[in-house]
Order: sequence, then structure tokens, then C-alpha cells
Amino acid sequence: MIDIFNAHATDPNKELKGVAVPLPGCGDVRFVIARANNKNYQKAVQHQYKKHKAVIDGKGEEAEKLSKAIVADVMAKTVLLGWQDAEGKPCTIPYKGKQHAYSVEIAAAMLSHADFAAKVEEASADFNNYKLVQDAEDEGNSESGLSGSSSGDQS
Repeated sequence: MIDIFNAHATDPNKELKGVAVPLPGCGDVRFVIARANNKNYQKAVQHQYKKHKAVIDGKGEEAEKLSKAIVADVMAKTVLLGWQDAEGKPCTIPYKGKQHAYSVEIAAAMLSHADFAAKVEEASADFNNYKLVQDAEDEGNSESGLSGSSSGDQS
């Protein structure tokens, strides 16, 4: 019989501070990704919506452009929290021909690319990355868990 706690409980610390996971098509870099729709994300979206309510409610092209920029910025501050090398140390990654350490600005720029944002969103929505009790078969294959280094600005 399946223990519901073991099967479904998630670690709130991992959900907010992120876990280091590889993303398809991104080499051996591991991206520190917090859980989708975490409380920091929700709070930031609400703040941005209130701040830009008139434009967003106005619909149209300007509202769509602003909404996309807000989502990328909020995800960079609350979901994509860093990147690491295979040993779990912060590293630089190439973007537009230059090496970049993690910053909210670079993360937001990367998240403005729909396909990359979709990969981050998929990883952030995978509850297996945040489970409190890892399945026995996952134990040997998973190093998910934050090594404690995120240089992302959480404010």
C-alpha cells in the first residue's frame, strides 16, 4: 500500500530555495529552480499586477508585451534562482556570445525566450523535484536538492 505522505509530501524549503536540475538542451549546467507558483512567485505577481493594473487591464499589444516582461522578471526573481556546474558550484554560462554569472537581469533575458522559459516551467512544475521523501529508484539517480548557493536576489 502506498503511503500518501511518502508519495506526495513536498519540502517547503526546496520549493522556495530551489533544486539544481539539468534542463534538456542546456549542456551539463544545473539550473536552480524553485517550485512553480510558490508563495514568493504569487506575491511578486500580485505586486506587479497592482503596479501595472491599468495597462494590463487595457488589453492589446502593450498589455501583452508588459505581461510577458513581468512574467520573465518574476520568474527570474522567484523561480530561476541560479545555475551551477556539475559539482554544484555557481558557474558562468554562455548567453549571446558572452559568459554570465547568475543575475536576475540575465535570467529574465533568458526567460524571455519562450522555449527556454517552457523548460524552466516544466522543471518547476515537476513535484518529483521537491518531494520530501524520494522514491527508492530516484535515490540513486537524483541529486536534486539545493547545494545552498543561489546568488539570486529574492527581494
